[in-house]
Amino acid sequence: MLTLFVAKLAQLDYFDFMVVGVRKGQTASYKPRMLPFLTATSSHLKPKIAMPTTRLLFISLALSLPALAQQKPDRSLLFIGNSMIGRSMHHVKMIAQAEGKDWKITPVTKGGARLEKFKGDKEHDALGTIAKGGFTDVVFVQGTSYWFEGPPTDSLRKGMSPADRLATAEKTLAAAQEMHEHIAATGARTVLYLGYPHMPAAERTAELFAPLEAIHWVMKDRLDALTVKGKTHPTLLVPNGVLWMRGAEKWGEAVWYKDLRHGSDLAYYANAVMFYTFMEGIDPRKLKYDGELPPEQTKWIKEQAWELSQNYKRPTEDVLK
Repeated sequence: MLTLFVAKLAQLDYFDFMVVGVRKGQTASYKPRMLPFLTATSSHLKPKIAMPTTRLLFISLALSLPALAQQKPDRSLLFIGNSMIGRSMHHVKMIAQAEGKDWKITPVTKGGARLEKFKGDKEHDALGTIAKGGFTDVVFVQGTSYWFEGPPTDSLRKGMSPADRLATAEKTLAAAQEMHEHIAATGARTVLYLGYPHMPAAERTAELFAPLEAIHWVMKDRLDALTVKGKTHPTLLVPNGVLWMRGAEKWGEAVWYKDLRHGSDLAYYANAVMFYTFMEGIDPRKLKYDGELPPEQTKWIKEQAWELSQNYKRPTEDVLK
């Protein structure tokens, strides 16, 4: 990749700028219009003024430090999933920025898609994007209705058995395993986003949320057990859905949800706080960015994220058996 340095050198009689081309692993080269201080051995070229030491130092730095223009981000995230991620990606980038961190965000998202739908999709090529490398974390995003065949009102309320619930999720689990193998091969970490329940109170019950939570723990167990390049690669599970359950109860549906299936900006801010807290292992109560949202709400979200980061554990009851 060609890096261009333009050094504007004022108060010199023979030139006013130079362009230096630098390629990684190569010695810097230059093609100045006229550099009298470098050709002083020629009898017909004599500089009218001496080159100040500070300017020589500036040129030396420009020649020797091309890496300054190629700094890597502190964290590079790839989000794979559907519209359930909402504005979470925007908020997490802004949180990082406010903390002095540079987080690069890359989305491969498709409305209404389960993870297996990204296989062979040229327009939304998840595996191809993973293979390019350069990511520190890859986040899987799934919503409630995308884990079980059919909408929740058909598959969950009608008494689907635990075995059937797990069976309907097998395609998605298999896709997650394949993606995890590719992710681990690049040195990145797989992050599991525990999805949230939909808005109607009838779908936001512990009975209906429990199998969704359990499926994510099954996925974590399977991915953590996979051996890639001779070793296992533990995943990170972020329990966003638990906070959504609490948020809807605390602030009400009208505040926490945008529509029947998607959250409000406040809810997606909560997602971002959870991601940043769990990925960085920090105390979110000190985060500076509030997304221009009501302070009492963002303060509560940060407190909840901190509590979950300290106390959230695998459910003791296995509802899939």
